[in-house]
Amino acid sequence: MIQEFMSEPIRVKTMSEKNNESAVSESIGVILAVALTVILAAIVAAYMFGMLNGVPLSRIIAVTAMQTDSTHIIVTYRGGPDAALLSNLSINWPDGTRQLVNFPKIGDVYTATNIGPVPNVTAGKDHVVVAALWQNNMSQVVLDTYV
Repeated sequence: MIQEFMSEPIRVKTMSEKNNESAVSESIGVILAVALTVILAAIVAAYMFGMLNGVPLSRIIAVTAMQTDSTHIIVTYRGGPDAALLSNLSINWPDGTRQLVNFPKIGDVYTATNIGPVPNVTAGKDHVVVAALWQNNMSQVVLDTYV
């Protein structure tokens, strides 16, 4: 039995013979490329999801404005799903004056007229901006229009 085992001669490779191990290198290269892609995707996803945390929630209320004639603009607070969270409205009239309304009630009407030395209502298009301040001190423009 020992004779059978020893019957094959042991072969020693010489320096001139080439080893075919290129498949191992290609496999390692593919694994590294996939790992690099996964890591980059994770970094980009973490960055993007981190950016979304800073976006504030918007609230919903309705405010309308209309020019009844060449001397009057009326702004009406209509309420909405987030009316209970509203602290005040800030109305910027066409002449630049600002009217602050604390805790407005649904249906309240606010008017700008041509009373005074500087008219704040013209016969043409007038710009009216209404901003809301919520109870968490977040502000949001709820109306920006020309009437």
